[in-house]
Amino acid sequence: MMRTIPLDDRRQGAAGAIEAGRFALSVDSGGTKMRAVLFDADLRYVASGEGGGANANFDAAASIREQSLRCLAPCLEACAPGSIARAYVTALGAADAMKEALLRHSPGCEVLLLSEGEACLRAGLGRREGTVALAGTGSIAFGIEGGAQTALGGWGSWIGDEGSGYDIGRRAIAAAIRAAEGRGPRTALTEAIVDGLGLGALEELLGRLHGAPSPRAFVASVCPIAAAAARGGDAVALAIFEAAGEELASLTAAMLDGRPALRSRPVTVAGSAWKGCRAMFERFERELTAKHPGVAVALPAFEPVVGGVFEEAFARFAERSRGARTDASPPEPPANALPAEARRTIEAEFERFRYRTAWN
Repeated sequence: MMRTIPLDDRRQGAAGAIEAGRFALSVDSGGTKMRAVLFDADLRYVASGEGGGANANFDAAASIREQSLRCLAPCLEACAPGSIARAYVTALGAADAMKEALLRHSPGCEVLLLSEGEACLRAGLGRREGTVALAGTGSIAFGIEGGAQTALGGWGSWIGDEGSGYDIGRRAIAAAIRAAEGRGPRTALTEAIVDGLGLGALEELLGRLHGAPSPRAFVASVCPIAAAAARGGDAVALAIFEAAGEELASLTAAMLDGRPALRSRPVTVAGSAWKGCRAMFERFERELTAKHPGVAVALPAFEPVVGGVFEEAFARFAERSRGARTDASPPEPPANALPAEARRTIEAEFERFRYRTAWN
């Protein structure tokens, strides 16, 4: 079932660039981790902060507020009160806590919400239109085209989120248990999970799971452990990651089936689940291009937290284009275009936020 929503046209360049001497903030909040970056009017890095996950479907309001403040603190401390002109916020339930803290620091701050799809496309490809297969703690596919966003998947860990870090972690734990009980193939996952989680024996797993502040995040934390086993050649672990890639390819193919205009635009991925095992991405790309041969698939350039930086660059470019045009001026470049100078600045200033995997 596709869910399509119109996007706020303030994020299409109408907001204008921030003034010299003032700052902007970009925030990305996922199920496991929250990140923020502060940058100036010239798109130069100033400060950054991190916090734990914040998802209103799974985390208490007090925890979300605590993690939001922890994430924002280094950025707010790095600039004078009242100096943040704009904030781009991508938050699964943390938006209200973020806005409260930002307006307390800078009462005139313009807080604009970026969807997960928007942040991932901008940071991943430096584009405003395309498709994203996101696999972090949860999973979802986003397609953005013509000023609207469509979402598929994202039904949560209990009933969906196929191919996500939670799904991979759950499958890895189940495989380890089956092997230990003699009802499944032998796998390095059993020992790897015991060692990786600091358990004395696999039997301690249940107590740790139910005692964890976030059982969902605890299960997802097994994903990188399983990825290491897959990179080491364990067949059971490898099959889990290949299955995850296939699930996400199916989700993304359904998006392209339902919105044909997206087939001419690139596809990228986002989220930590992709980072551990090459076979997951390769299976995804192979399955997706078999169903849609003309589609270009690429790894992202940056983490989603840089999405707001790209959006501010689009705002600057749109403002300059409007100011430079005359009646005889040629049409503005397409919305997906960004000047090479702006891209070079972002690439140099935000190198620390490159999307990096364990395999490329």
